[in-house]
Amino acid sequence: VLSGTSKSYTGRTNATYKYRLRACNSGGCSGYRYSGVLTTTLPPSSVSVPATSVNGSFTVSWSKVNTASRYVLQEKVNSGGWSTVNSNHTGTSQGRSGKGNAKYQYRVAACNGGGCGSYKYSGTVINLNAPTSISNPTKDHDGSVSVSWASVPNATSYRLEQHTGGRWTTIYTG
Repeated sequence: VLSGTSKSYTGRTNATYKYRLRACNSGGCSGYRYSGVLTTTLPPSSVSVPATSVNGSFTVSWSKVNTASRYVLQEKVNSGGWSTVNSNHTGTSQGRSGKGNAKYQYRVAACNGGGCGSYKYSGTVINLNAPTSISNPTKDHDGSVSVSWASVPNATSYRLEQHTGGRWTTIYTG
């Protein structure tokens, strides 16, 4: 009675597997036939970014994959497409700096000599740099002053402070 000529498995972890097989009947079993080597390269179990950044600098980090010899890190800005930041990274984190006011998302694939696995995605980091400008008049003769500033993408409110008498005081939030 033939029991089948294939068997599927799920739940493989990051490891190197070999298989061997022998045929059996009531009289005994044959010698073994060995398969080739299978190296499972799953994505990292986690990819982390901070929820916000206020200076354009932050770190993307991910969990180690023990069968990986390198990682591919990609970045997506706002709703744009994915671009490769580093295709030959050997560590489990990479600093990002000089980022403008935008929403950033990252994904990481673990790779080895057999290729790259699928991507694991990060959450979104919202970078919020200071406004590029703020202006006010240099003189006032009637007690009325208008302060204006450049709009910041992704800002949901602004807090304006004024310095007088040796300290900073919040004079507007909205």
